[in-house]
Amino acid sequence: MISGVICFGDSILAGTGASFRDKGCAKLLKARLKIPVSLKGINRNTSQDGLIRLQQDVLDQKNLSHVIILFGNNDCRFVDSNRFSVSQDHFIENLKEMAASIKRNHQIPMFCNLQPIDFPMLFQFMPEVQKIYSENKINPEELQGTYSDLIENFAKKSAEILIDIRTPLKCKKNEILAKDGLHPNDYGHEIIAQKIFAELKKYDSTI
Repeated sequence: MISGVICFGDSILAGTGASFRDKGCAKLLKARLKIPVSLKGINRNTSQDGLIRLQQDVLDQKNLSHVIILFGNNDCRFVDSNRFSVSQDHFIENLKEMAASIKRNHQIPMFCNLQPIDFPMLFQFMPEVQKIYSENKINPEELQGTYSDLIENFAKKSAEILIDIRTPLKCKKNEILAKDGLHPNDYGHEIIAQKIFAELKKYDSTI
């Protein structure tokens, strides 16, 4: 039985990219569910930021049984000299710590992989980003995909629940991205909400 849901993550769960925040995936999910939904998505957050607020935003809401987790888009952000906001090894360790803490609190973590991005659109929208990536010969689309793969591999090896939002979004990549090439548009957020809703229904058809 699912007593409630916490949407815990970055700007995707905060609704960025949608024309209105009410059309963001987490708010769409909240509107569909008959149970409490706590919205804890924050723009530009990494998994390290998530750990800092894990107690207040997740563990202190013990009455809500399931936690949707979506981090990685900011962890893979290239900083300089082959340094990322959160390294791949550190990222995995953060996911492990989140999962362990949530399960010790008798809640159930559910990890989302990452939405596809389009780096030509991203570079056009943020030309300052293009310079640092181009100078270091890094393709942000491939890099972000690597972090998405890390989430999938972690979930598989650790027997955690994975919500695959990437596959249905990738099938309609040209239709689901906002003009920044990074965040989902209204249609993309709708697909994410549908996917999370369908996954939750597997565990409790009454929600």
